Amino acid sequence: MSVSSLSRPPMDRAAPAETTEAVFALGCLWGADAWFGGVDGVVRTRAGFAGGTAPGPTHTDPGDHLEAVRVEYDADRLSYTGLLDRFWAGHDPTQTASRRRYRHALMPQTRTQAERARHSREKWRANSGAEATIQIVDDATFVPAAPHHQNYKLRDDDRLMAAFQSLLPDEEALIRSPAATLTNSYVDGARPPERLDDDRERLGLPPDALARLRTHAGRQQGWRAFVRGEARQERAS
Repeated sequence: MSVSSLSRPPMDRAAPAETTEAVFALGCLWGADAWFGGVDGVVRTRAGFAGGTAPGPTHTDPGDHLEAVRVEYDADRLSYTGLLDRFWAGHDPTQTASRRRYRHALMPQTRTQAERARHSREKWRANSGAEATIQIVDDATFVPAAPHHQNYKLRDDDRLMAAFQSLLPDEEALIRSPAATLTNSYVDGARPPERLDDDRERLGLPPDALARLRTHAGRQQGWRAFVRGEARQERAS
């Protein structure tokens, strides 16, 4: 089914035609997708796999790949350094995941990104006085996950999905929708609920869907704060 340009959310209609790409591994691909999707200047995200050599990685069999997210961003509004700041803020860099697929890594796509990635790792080490376990994998090929893994947190809510499907009945249009990317971040609590007052017009969602989204965002923000507090206590003990 074709998608009318007038039916798309305002945010989608205003999206830049040209974007810059960056790839990060930050544990579970669903969480990483939502974590980066809430950053101002990010146009869209895509969950998938990277950093390995096995052909055809899937969620049930990623082979030697890491779960990853590809971020498309507007370089006029957001820098790669800004995305690196988001990466370091999203986890404890001293911890090593128990399974390879969940390991954290920077996967620069250009020489400039590689230089900035290495600089950011050294800066984090200098500022924290700790050793980061983060790998830097140059020229890592990104393989998208299956469609039902894209905007995964959003897909958990049938009513929100119905609102988007009424605007974007084509699956690929939904996956590439900047408004769906941002909504997915809200549902996971990765973007503060108070930002909805600024975002609601460009999301283009009906009032009932926006109210539901605000509830999700507030609940998940509270849960994230609780988890952070527990982690701080554990480190202090």
